[in-house]
Amino acid sequence: MCTDTAASDTQPHKLMPIHIIPIKRRRFLDLSAKGAVATIVVPSVLAIPGKEMPIDPHRFAFLSDTHIMANPTAVARGINMADHLRQVVAEIAAQTTKPGGVVVNGDLATDGSPPTAGAYRYLAQLLLPLSNLGIPIHMTMGNCDRRSLFADTLTAMLPGTPPVAGRMVNLLKTERANFFLLDSLYNTQRTVTEGDLGMKQIGWLTRALDNHVEKPAIVICHHNVNQPEAKS
Repeated sequence: MCTDTAASDTQPHKLMPIHIIPIKRRRFLDLSAKGAVATIVVPSVLAIPGKEMPIDPHRFAFLSDTHIMANPTAVARGINMADHLRQVVAEIAAQTTKPGGVVVNGDLATDGSPPTAGAYRYLAQLLLPLSNLGIPIHMTMGNCDRRSLFADTLTAMLPGTPPVAGRMVNLLKTERANFFLLDSLYNTQRTVTEGDLGMKQIGWLTRALDNHVEKPAIVICHHNVNQPEAKS
């Protein structure tokens, strides 16, 4: 859970979920340090001598609530979240067959709350070994995140127009299923636990589901999705 009263997300941005396409290490760190918008699309992969891993396009790794802080030694509730993520990344990288992708489903970073640019940069560095292996990484927003800060800090080269203005949503197509990545971050002025999709995003999801009925649909967002209670 995150709590704060800070306000830092008032500027409009064109946003989508970040998709870290495998890139060379130097270019990755350069982009993560400079920042821009939401998709890194440089196609080259860092070569790792003697370690050419087969890919299983039908297998994905799902992570959530990484809560990374800018200080590598920071501890929250007795836990160093960076150490935990580093271990998970190492376990994924050690698999004999690498997954077709990794999804990090919200609450990406925090510095007690709200997160800082340094926290998002450190998150990118912790995930770098997966990018080096050629594994795409897809991220969504959680209630502890800040869209504008995330976009300004981590991302570069956003192709096209986001399907829902001001929300990080996207459709990830795979051979056997389609993943609908939603943005349930509700209050960008201060951190609150509850989330919200909004009617524009729900409308986009409805149309996207109707237009992609040929495969199973997997809907991903940080919060549990509940129908609003009827008012008397």
